[in-house]
Amino acid sequence: MQHILSSWCATSNFGIDTTNSQTISLYKKPQINITMDETRLIQAAERAAQRARVAKELIPLKQTPEYVALDTNFKGGRQHGHYAQRDPDLQEDFKEDEALSGIQPSADMSWEDLRQRWKSWSLPGQPTGDACGPGLHRVTQTITSRDGAKIKIRITRQLSESNGGYYGQHVTPRTATESTSEADSTTSTPDQVVMGNIDPKLLVLRICTVGWVGHVDLEASNAGDEMVLDTGAVLVEVYPRLAPEYAFPHALNDCYDTLIWCQTQAQELGIDRDRIVLLGADAGANLAASVAIKAQDKGVAGIAAQILEFPLLCHPKFYDKARSFRQEIVSPAQCGSQKSQLPMNVLELFWDSYVPNAEVNTYHSPLLAEQLSLLPPTFIQIAGFDAVRDEAIAYANRLREACITVEQHIYPGLPHMFPWRDPSQCGEFLAKRHDYIKRVAACKGIFAKRRL
Repeated sequence: MQHILSSWCATSNFGIDTTNSQTISLYKKPQINITMDETRLIQAAERAAQRARVAKELIPLKQTPEYVALDTNFKGGRQHGHYAQRDPDLQEDFKEDEALSGIQPSADMSWEDLRQRWKSWSLPGQPTGDACGPGLHRVTQTITSRDGAKIKIRITRQLSESNGGYYGQHVTPRTATESTSEADSTTSTPDQVVMGNIDPKLLVLRICTVGWVGHVDLEASNAGDEMVLDTGAVLVEVYPRLAPEYAFPHALNDCYDTLIWCQTQAQELGIDRDRIVLLGADAGANLAASVAIKAQDKGVAGIAAQILEFPLLCHPKFYDKARSFRQEIVSPAQCGSQKSQLPMNVLELFWDSYVPNAEVNTYHSPLLAEQLSLLPPTFIQIAGFDAVRDEAIAYANRLREACITVEQHIYPGLPHMFPWRDPSQCGEFLAKRHDYIKRVAACKGIFAKRRL
């Protein structure tokens, strides 16, 4: 009997399928069930750790540019080369000095080091936190992007003369006994948005980034205060996520999502959702131009104008394609030496960090866009001694060819981002910008309210 039972145990499969050759254990270890939310948290933590490692890595700065051959004797092209001629009176202002070299990227520093240097280097008049000039209110907050990231924005607007709050603020109204006159009394209810007889304001959406890799104010901060006081606009500044930790299209998405957020929050901001000006300099101008193109492609209305200052509009890898539009683009070879304010090896570093393994895409290189006819009126400020001078002029030309109204100002002999160095022409530079914004705010001529 014992022999029969042993034989049966040896041959029986107890109902378990043994058609495959794998050994099946009757005693499995307990499994930990991880939910989808927990998986996402783990993956997010891993990505955050990877980004932290990238920030601490040494900057991969090339000794010489890869996409452009420099020539110190090159005088530039026939059309634009003369803009690089230096003003003798300003030569001393733009000599390579310790302050400038100290904030340039170098191969012996990390991205974290570079950002810290930029953070510690500021112009006179820049505020601490939300400090602002008299008659203004400024607040810093975060909004949520499409992938759940928190994006920093800063809102500056005028204080209302009628109620002591700011336009669009949720305020508790005064009682009749607090009113100084019949005209000053209000019958609004608590938490009502107080707009009075004030028309919704123009919104200036300023994109703040340098080379896509850092956040730094490139002009005296009171320029933003003066803009708001001088034009009556509401200023929203967005600080998109940075490369190389967040490569293309993260920064573009952050800025586009901020545009949509501003439109959905128009009443709270006290703005007209159909009167928005995009403003940016350097990589911020690239993102402003890219947001305008994306809004055009998505059918999003409301962008009344775009202001592009020293814009980066084409990856150097694709300059030949940009030239196929019959445009002269030779300023990188003329103005991109190591002694310039924007050397070509630094420009290529910024581009390669933002768009690694780049392929043609109009959302990172707006100059390559085929469709430009639905873009808003454009205001471009260009430095004459700047590696990106010719691509900015080329973009202005292509916009005109698409029947877009363009106002262009070129500052001969001045370097990339010259207001950063605060030369004598900085006042003229800002005055032209503010005058343009006031014309947009007045809703006259080409800026009359319309669906763009």
